Amino acid sequence: MISSRNRPELVRTAARSALDQTHSNVEVIVVDDGSQPPLKLDIDDERLKVVRNDTSVGGAAARNRGFAVAKGGFCCLLDDDDYYYPNKVAAQLEYLQAHPDVDMVFSQLSRDDGRGNVAIAPASDYRFDTMTNFRWPNKMHNNSTLFRRRVLDRVRFDERLSKYQDWQFNMAISLLFEVHYLPVCVGVWHRDQRADRLALQDDAAKFRNFKVICELFADVINKDSGLQQKYYRRLGYLALRAHDWDHAKAAFSHMNSWRRWPAFALAMLKSGGTSLLTNARRFASGLPGASHA
Repeated sequence: MISSRNRPELVRTAARSALDQTHSNVEVIVVDDGSQPPLKLDIDDERLKVVRNDTSVGGAAARNRGFAVAKGGFCCLLDDDDYYYPNKVAAQLEYLQAHPDVDMVFSQLSRDDGRGNVAIAPASDYRFDTMTNFRWPNKMHNNSTLFRRRVLDRVRFDERLSKYQDWQFNMAISLLFEVHYLPVCVGVWHRDQRADRLALQDDAAKFRNFKVICELFADVINKDSGLQQKYYRRLGYLALRAHDWDHAKAAFSHMNSWRRWPAFALAMLKSGGTSLLTNARRFASGLPGASHA
């Protein structure tokens, strides 16, 4: 299932890669999320279905709509600027059919930064578990998964999110279902700096979205000091980038006291603040455990 808006050439390549699988019994759903003009793929294939939203509802809601019309017993996702290798569905479907207790499998992708640098990830010897997935959520990308339809009975995309959608979806699945890693490369993930990339958002949007992630998974994050440091440091950094001092203070307050100030200083330097001392004093006011000398 592919969601797309105003990128007809890219999504055409993505859709063809999904149709050109060695396992040919597939249904490919493209959700046109309010493209202007409306999307025309010019692909004559009865396995392809285009569903249109007249007004854009965002990637999360568009994907959920695609799930609602899908009929298959297995589902997979593809970003509209990426593509599958022909063996993707066959390799992962064979694994799930051989392991009926496994609900989702994910695999490797070829990550292309658009500057001639290509890397296969995750590594072949990567060992998956739920906590590792929380520490390194980008190891499991939407393009790399295949999952049983029953997963959708309990997990959908959170429609508040315009970023980190794959984090939310895959992290939730890893908490509720059996997930395995199959080390075979199944497609290409473009990580270039093209201006229309959905991952490139302003600082305030990144902060709002990551705050939702921290709220959704607070029970897991707060039980592990390493996760607390990782997530709340990132949240505090994004708040500082967005010049939201109150939320920055709240984020760093979640961290163990001995970690607060090194994390804060690093975040301030990374955020490019013009006055580290002024912002530090502003941040420190009211921070539990901070010295105001």
